[in-house]
Amino acid sequence: MSEFLLESHAHTAEVSTCAHLYADEIVDFYIDEGYHGIVITDHLKSDFFERNKHLDHKDAIDAYLLGYRKVRDYAGDKLKVFLGLEVSLDNSPNDYLVFGVEEDFLYKNKDFHKLNIKEFSKLVRQNGFLLVQAHPFRKGMRIVDPFLLDGIEVYNGNSSHNSSNAVAEAWAESFDLIGTSGSDFHYFFRMKPGGMIFDKELKTNAELVEALRAREYRLKR
Repeated sequence: MSEFLLESHAHTAEVSTCAHLYADEIVDFYIDEGYHGIVITDHLKSDFFERNKHLDHKDAIDAYLLGYRKVRDYAGDKLKVFLGLEVSLDNSPNDYLVFGVEEDFLYKNKDFHKLNIKEFSKLVRQNGFLLVQAHPFRKGMRIVDPFLLDGIEVYNGNSSHNSSNAVAEAWAESFDLIGTSGSDFHYFFRMKPGGMIFDKELKTNAELVEALRAREYRLKR
């Protein structure tokens, strides 16, 4: 494989209430579009836990992982599937993508959506993950101290919103932040595909984090 095209921001209807497509539809679409990998970043926030308040923490995390696991199982060896997060903290309107996360982290860490951004940044970095602010200049978002972030999403392909991608890219360059590109996939329409192109195949979350840190990729937009 000479190139590895990765979707970095996608949601499943199994978990994210704003998503319209299920695991099989997502996998078939991205294979048809020539992607080699996808990061499932379903929304993790207080609303999710409120909807699942009848469950204990383990069962709630099982429910959260349902979309990712169904995508992974349906994809088999046809598409590499990575676990990611899109976290909304209770005290902020912002959304944060987390790359490198493993299932065990979710079971062991409860209520981290209740942390503030300084506390959440520390937790993410202590575990060796990457913290990337999603669509940071979309209307309603707040600017965050760039030193609390590893990167920002410089291209967001969800055309339902104006994410001011050019501003985000300039901001990333000014503060030497990792810049990511993703479709923010919820449905077939209102989406201008994004992603990142790597020169080698990525097999694990650790390899993804390493390649992002080294900036060994270029953006699709």
